[in-house]
Amino acid sequence: MRSPVSRFLSVIGIYVVTFVATLVAYRRRRGRELLQPSSLETVPGLVLLNIMLQTFDGLATYHGLMLGMEEGNPMMRAAMVQLGVTEALLGTKGAACLALPLFLFLRPRRLSVWALALIAGFYLALSFVPWLTIFFTEAKRIWV
Repeated sequence: MRSPVSRFLSVIGIYVVTFVATLVAYRRRRGRELLQPSSLETVPGLVLLNIMLQTFDGLATYHGLMLGMEEGNPMMRAAMVQLGVTEALLGTKGAACLALPLFLFLRPRRLSVWALALIAGFYLALSFVPWLTIFFTEAKRIWV
């Protein structure tokens, strides 16, 4: 019998594969439209969402490491060994949060919207939801 976490990750995997297949199909049909101007209101909202997800991921990773969990990203784990946990998290997440507003200075393109949406989708699926699942499971174990 599979654990709830592995079942959850397999469902997330199905959604990610479906999302990527949809993007590929869209690109084949309307690839040129990705370079057309996009709505001016969309990009700032996606930039803010991505900054919030980066911040959440950094804080959740730090908290998870303090609970005795292990970093899943091998590159991040290596950076934590070399620099230290706090420095590696602040450096990587800080660089991402400083780079994301550059999308505001680019001419709004649908490709920018798709890129920001794809990054947010991956962080939602591979960071936000799993960390919330882990934290709620931990809270349930402590309180019950």
